[in-house]
Amino acid sequence: MNYFFSGSYSDRPQYPEVTILAETFYNDTNFLVDQNMDRLQRMNSYNIKGGADFYLNDKNTVTLSGEYGFWGFDLNIDADIYERTIPVSSDLYMNTVSDLSIGGNWINGNFVFDHDFKKDHDLVTTFTYSTWNGTNSTNVDERITDDQWMNPVSDFNYRSDRNDIN
Repeated sequence: MNYFFSGSYSDRPQYPEVTILAETFYNDTNFLVDQNMDRLQRMNSYNIKGGADFYLNDKNTVTLSGEYGFWGFDLNIDADIYERTIPVSSDLYMNTVSDLSIGGNWINGNFVFDHDFKKDHDLVTTFTYSTWNGTNSTNVDERITDDQWMNPVSDFNYRSDRNDIN
């Protein structure tokens, strides 16, 4: 008989800064958008796994294993946005705070039967059970500000979306 056990943990934050300059051309107008964003994006996960190999005889082995874990991704964006049109401009300055979160728990179970007929000739039968239970959510707060992105001239416009993933 052989027992095995393993686990892992990961938390990898990244802090990229992003600048976007976009220009859309229409028949008589150009629409320009400048965005400066500070981002925090994080992948996080953990799992534990265990099981046993049962050597029934020289030719037959049964393996039972199970695994439980979590996987997640978070993205937080704080953006200053400047929109304008050319030739006639109505300047618009906005600040947005966006949060995206995807994550959930999963469970896997495995049964493996391995029969050795002869060298390099095996019959392997596997049964697997797997389930996932998670969520996907997005929240965006945006407000119009002055040209320094400091003083709000409007209340937050809040949008939210959530989906349960099963």
